[in-house]
Order: sequence, then C-alpha cells, then structure tokens
Amino acid sequence: MLRPGDQAAISDSRSSRLSYEPNSLAAYGEDGGPRELPMTGFSTVLGCVQSEELGDKLRVRAELFADHYSQARLFWKSQTDNERAHIASSFTFELSKVALEAVPGRVVANLRKDAAAVQFVMDAFGHLKAIGVSKAALSLLDKAGIETDEGITSLGKAFVEAAGRRYCGREPNVRALA
Repeated sequence: MLRPGDQAAISDSRSSRLSYEPNSLAAYGEDGGPRELPMTGFSTVLGCVQSEELGDKLRVRAELFADHYSQARLFWKSQTDNERAHIASSFTFELSKVALEAVPGRVVANLRKDAAAVQFVMDAFGHLKAIGVSKAALSLLDKAGIETDEGITSLGKAFVEAAGRRYCGREPNVRALA
C-alpha cells in the first residue's frame, strides 16, 4: 500500500550514475545518489503492546548477508569453460570502461582473494593475450607471478587497442614455466 509521498520517491529519476546507496561517488564530488530520509522513512508498525515485547528490538542483518562470494562462486562453477571465458572477457572489458580509478582497484582487491581470478590472469598471459591493469591491479599480477611486458597495458583505450593482437615476445618465458 502506498503512503502519501511514496509515489514521488518511486518516480524520482536521478541523473546520477548510481541509483543505490551506499556508493562512493560522493567522495569524487558527484551526486552520491539517494539517501534515507529519517523524517519520512521507515517506521515501526505499532501492533504489540509495549509490555508484551521482551528484549531489545534491533534491525540487523544475519551473518549470511556478509557472504558476498558463495552465490557467485556457485554460479561460476556451474558454467562451462566457454561460458567462463566469455564471462571473464566481458568482465575485463567492462572494468576497463570504469571512469573512476578507485573502483577497479577495489574490484581487483576482491579478485585477489579468488584463486580462479589469479588463474585467469595466468592463462591470459600464457595465451599471449593483452592484460589491462590499473595501479591497484599490479598486486594481482604479482600474485600470479607475472612480470610486465608490452602486452600489459593501462585500462581504457590502450587496453582496447592492445586486445586485438597477441604478444609473442613472451612465449619463451611462458614455455620455460611449463
């Protein structure tokens, strides 16, 4: 059931790049997106008599909400090798288009926790493919044991241009690792 003012909130179309909160755009001088309004926001429904309620009333999320990896990992494991390669390529491409430098760094920090991400970087290097990195992603290359060469570029236009070719100069090093 809509209360007065709900429709205005629903139809409020923001011009911000992100429509969820919390987000990090405000730290970069942009509109941080919608914020809660304590005066008109959520309020507890009065249904019980205060004397019938026992203990503290808390609004907390269960521990399960802290796990951001299980569902994604199950999805990843359910994919075929071709689907995984497509997802990884798409992820790399989309991440190369992010305008804020801090975002790819945070994503890479999460990826370093996943052995599959390290393996993906090692495979891309071994298949002589271009690898786009930000400053924060250098730690992922270190974890994968990869030294930079001409096929390792910055993100954005440089990566898109580099992705069209193979880097055969690294082949002797790759063969020595096998």
